[in-house]
Amino acid sequence: MRTAGTLIVDTLVANGVSRVFCVPGESYLGLLDALHGRSDIDTVVSRHESGAGFMALADARLTGVPGVALVSRGPGASNAAIAVHTAQQDGVPFVLIVGQVSASDVRRDAFQEIDYARMYGGIAKWTAEVTDVARLPETLLRAFRVATQGVPGPVVLAIPEDVFPRTTDAEPPSPQATVRAAPDARDVATCREWLDGARRPVLLAGSGLDRPGGRDALRAFAERWALPVLVSFRRHDLFPNRHDLYAGDLGLAIPATQMEMLRTSDLLIAAGARLSDITTQGYAFPRLVRPEMKLVHVHSDPSVIGTHFSADLAIAADPRTFFDAVGSPAEVHLPRERTDWIERVRAERRRIAAVRPAEVSDGVPFERVVDAVGRHLTDDAIVTVDA
Repeated sequence: MRTAGTLIVDTLVANGVSRVFCVPGESYLGLLDALHGRSDIDTVVSRHESGAGFMALADARLTGVPGVALVSRGPGASNAAIAVHTAQQDGVPFVLIVGQVSASDVRRDAFQEIDYARMYGGIAKWTAEVTDVARLPETLLRAFRVATQGVPGPVVLAIPEDVFPRTTDAEPPSPQATVRAAPDARDVATCREWLDGARRPVLLAGSGLDRPGGRDALRAFAERWALPVLVSFRRHDLFPNRHDLYAGDLGLAIPATQMEMLRTSDLLIAAGARLSDITTQGYAFPRLVRPEMKLVHVHSDPSVIGTHFSADLAIAADPRTFFDAVGSPAEVHLPRERTDWIERVRAERRRIAAVRPAEVSDGVPFERVVDAVGRHLTDDAIVTVDA
């Protein structure tokens, strides 16, 4: 027999979690007891719940494994809300475990009690409250599945403080097999035909390629079909920025000249990208609702396809699976119009990235700082930018 707290810790370890972040609180002491003395998982104590949440998100971004934060009820859960919202906006797998009031007091308006399904309903992918220890294994299984599959995101589990010490003979659930879908053969054939005929194509890469092997698959596909690659908001590292096919990022303050050029493309393949606010430049690229170019939207989560823009091909599949299915072109010869397009995109990108000379009387121009840092950083360096 193991306690519910130990079952939770064993499940975290079974799912690849190697550390949790927390602000210790009395409403989940049974979980802290289960973490005490463990050598297979680290407990990182934070000063504030928002800090614990953001540390967990950073951990998830770097490892691909869901970040886990533990907080106490009421104020603790409220402080962690910003991390939940960020995980939802950025598509980061995240599990927030909240110590709830005693099971007998749930929905009695007890001290610091919150109905977390209502509180987090608009920003979490799923919320659950476990008052019966027998329901804990299936809840944990679903929590990790929801947090990691489709568009990754936040899951909130509220567990009453008197449930953690209860005993159970349940085994920790093993990781759920990844749900995969293959693109329809007719769609693949159509896409190949469009790629062959396109004169000004663009490939937009998004978070769905931020997976093991995703970057290599993206680069190989772009090189096989000679496709300029744009990256979505906050996904600068998906494609080598010095590559001849790198077309830039669809983030903030994109120059008007670049957007005018991109709007002349005749084929846009969005692979693993959500066509949301910033990536689409305020829902202006492509044109809303009927894009000015042919649009192929490929994403493992069908719910994000067709939410704002009408796709000519809507393919619910992992982009790596899609790349494999499309394969290579029958011929490597490129028409003159395609090579001219690639050079136009490349020249515009170089113009934007060029360091402009500037003389100032009160310091160093920021562009020079960026240029100097960029030339000296190692390939595995991490750059953090403040807002």
